[in-house]
Amino acid sequence: MQETKNSSCYSTVAGALFAFGGVMELFQWLRILRFMSFSDYVQMLIWVASCAVLAFALLTKRRDIFLPVGFALAGIACLFSLDFRSVLLLLGNWSMAFLAVVFVTDFLPQLREQMKKFWFIPPAVLALATLLSIGIWFLAFLRLLVTCAGAFLAAMWIAYPEGLPQQTVSASAETGGTTTTPAPEVYCGLVKHILLLLFTCGIWLYIWIYRVTGYTNNVQGEENRNPTNKLLLCLFVPFYVIYWMYKTAQRLDKMAAAKNIPSDLSTLCLILAIFVPIIPPILMQDKLNAIVAPTAAPAVPVAPAPAPAAPTSVSEAADDLMKLKELLDAGILTQEEFDAKKKQLLLHLLKFGQYSTEHGHKADASADHI
Repeated sequence: MQETKNSSCYSTVAGALFAFGGVMELFQWLRILRFMSFSDYVQMLIWVASCAVLAFALLTKRRDIFLPVGFALAGIACLFSLDFRSVLLLLGNWSMAFLAVVFVTDFLPQLREQMKKFWFIPPAVLALATLLSIGIWFLAFLRLLVTCAGAFLAAMWIAYPEGLPQQTVSASAETGGTTTTPAPEVYCGLVKHILLLLFTCGIWLYIWIYRVTGYTNNVQGEENRNPTNKLLLCLFVPFYVIYWMYKTAQRLDKMAAAKNIPSDLSTLCLILAIFVPIIPPILMQDKLNAIVAPTAAPAVPVAPAPAPAAPTSVSEAADDLMKLKELLDAGILTQEEFDAKKKQLLLHLLKFGQYSTEHGHKADASADHI
């Protein structure tokens, strides 16, 4: 059965983070108020307003228009500077607004099931923008970090108000068997995977980490890992992604061994994750494709259609002879075919010992009549 993890606290924590981020933004700008231009002043007001709206909506658990409005305002504030980091912040915040529109309004309800699979993409874009902000003024970076964490929790609560779905547990698992997690869309063509790694500025890597973490929970004897927790650790804990690559490669080795596929990725991925970090995801995806690709089933020879059941009594033989005579009269059977079929029916009765003297006279009479 499918379990859920209560996420009611997520909205509260997210609201508190946005409130704290708004206070930090206000404090940052007040320190340089005398040096601010009019556009800076407007940008500051929009940032603070967005944090206030989001904090209010999340702390009061309002699933209404306040959520998309809050994220839309945050995106508007990014329009005042169009460097690469600001563009990512713009895309991330407006994607969050779109996510909120889908789940808390009645405008696009048909997209809800699809969006549940990709709820983490908007906050992942914000996380990438936050990482690119390392080196700017510390308070500005800290404010982005706080609001990014708030966006992750808010996205979880928006998409899954009743809690994130956990693994599916079979009946045997509840009695000590193995757990079975439905495989997400972990199969990805290698060329497509490489292009996504190269041209999505790291976004695809974190989507991939989330999916692979969930899929590798199928390994027997290994502790279940929460994909969301691992994604957050890879995003915000330095060098944790190296550890994740190593442990996940170990799980892939075990999954490959269970399917008699040779694999020894763990040590290689550990070394490459340190020196050439783009290579381990490629090697691991290649092994994943081999593991999840459906094995071609051996061709099953098609059995020939069974012959019509032979008559087991004289009455059935007589009926069959009458049917054959009708086919002969209709011109469907030739005389030679008719004689051969008649002989076959009589021989079959003799073969199985059902042609007794008494019945034999009856059958002969029927045949002679025909």
